[in-house]
Amino acid sequence: MNNKFKLIKRLILFFIGMIIIQIGVALFLKSNMGSDPFTVFNQGLGFMLNITTGNANRIILFIVGDKIKIEYRWVRMVTDLCYLIIEFLLGGVVGIGTIISALLTGPFVQLCLPYGKKFVNIIMGDKKYQSFDCI
Repeated sequence: MNNKFKLIKRLILFFIGMIIIQIGVALFLKSNMGSDPFTVFNQGLGFMLNITTGNANRIILFIVGDKIKIEYRWVRMVTDLCYLIIEFLLGGVVGIGTIISALLTGPFVQLCLPYGKKFVNIIMGDKKYQSFDCI
């Protein structure tokens, strides 16, 4: 399979994932029970620095980095809880949905990671990593 076709398949998977995420975000925002701490923190940081939420997100990802040898769920839970505390101290709205999201987003994403990896490997045709034994 040539690299151009692989890139097209990866882009399709990326956009399917983005659609799923955005539908989920729309649902939990419209439930009016609070947003996840990560999103609220990035919105507040963007507002304070007069930059977009996306650029604020990039700053956070640069600071935290992806070289930490700790499971994703713990990193996400700790950062979300820190954001939640900062939001509260700065007068932000912390709803029950914000608390639930802070505690469950990291573990749920980590639970889904092996399935996402297997799905991507199947679509990409990488037979070496299609079983859950090697994840």
